[in-house]
Amino acid sequence: MAVKGLIFDMDGTLTDSMGYWWALRRKMCEHIGVPITEELAAMVDGDADWGEVRDYLRWNHGLFEEEMDFWNICYQLIGGFYRDEVEPVAGAVEFLRKMKSEGMKLGVATATPRNVAALALERTGILPLLDGFVSTKDVGCEKVRPDVFIVCAEQMGITEKDELAVFEDAYYSIRTLKEHGFTVVGVHDRFTPDAEWEMLAPLCDRLIEDYRELL
Repeated sequence: MAVKGLIFDMDGTLTDSMGYWWALRRKMCEHIGVPITEELAAMVDGDADWGEVRDYLRWNHGLFEEEMDFWNICYQLIGGFYRDEVEPVAGAVEFLRKMKSEGMKLGVATATPRNVAALALERTGILPLLDGFVSTKDVGCEKVRPDVFIVCAEQMGITEKDELAVFEDAYYSIRTLKEHGFTVVGVHDRFTPDAEWEMLAPLCDRLIEDYRELL
């Protein structure tokens, strides 16, 4: 069955934004005026997850009793970066325009809230090219389940998995997609740890460094 639609993750796959996400925990602490102690630095500059950082700030500084207060500051900061600075992955916009001109349906399935992600897609000129645009926040579950990709495909008017290819850069998302029978193109984001790339690469149907390989 011929591929009729392409679905893309956004951060690290279409937009060169993972570096900012990696730095965001430190930026958020600096933004709210929390001193970066040695203990906190090890968390925000290391591999502590977001929940651990929020718990540290709650227990040690009485902040963020409400989880969304924590995330709203993060989204405020990343939103400013999206609006004013973010750039597309090399060749991404040219590839999308080429595919659109050939009649391909295009969608974005992202873990970032739609209103925030839209700032990056507007800045890079990608938003007007899309037939589908869904956040995991819209469907109520993260990419450990395929729901966001299925809803995006439905927005694009596609109901058969064989008619789709999905572009992703994260191991857990690619694992979900392959478990549910999707065709996957792995995009090598420069901030992906080598160990994660080594795990995800064998799962993908194709691997690319950037979209110039496909032009």
